[in-house]
Amino acid sequence: DELSSMLVILSRCNMLHKSMVYATSEFQSCIAGAQKGEIDSKKYEASEGNLKRMMPEESLQNYVSPSDKWYRLSRGLLSKAIFIKQSVLSDPPPDKGFNLILFRNRALYYTGKAKKRLIETLAGSLLPGGYLLLGIGENIGGADQEAQFVQASKTENIFRKK
Repeated sequence: DELSSMLVILSRCNMLHKSMVYATSEFQSCIAGAQKGEIDSKKYEASEGNLKRMMPEESLQNYVSPSDKWYRLSRGLLSKAIFIKQSVLSDPPPDKGFNLILFRNRALYYTGKAKKRLIETLAGSLLPGGYLLLGIGENIGGADQEAQFVQASKTENIFRKK
């Protein structure tokens, strides 16, 4: 869901050409929609809001074309993303180490041991100093997980791996 605003930010910062962007989901239908650049109206508004918080002068309108049911993200931006059907808990990460993992509004679906394993998996996929972004209402769990991170931003719920 955060793919569109992240691609725009990377592009505007002139970093897209030197970034590897993986978009993963365990659902093939989500991957197929993301590959087409489909953004429904609700998600478009959320992505526009995310982009405006980071770059107030920018608008997603500059990177999409509206259709009857969807907004379609620019093919130029989409060509920089690698789409993979993947389960965070059961499949190996698509790369050796990441500087940034966006896992916003997904951790809330995990509880107990599954959540602990999830955070350990995400932490293990991050390079030292890398960032994990969770949703505003989410947390990284117990003391074991908190010991691996420093909270870089309370308002945006961004954690930096120690």
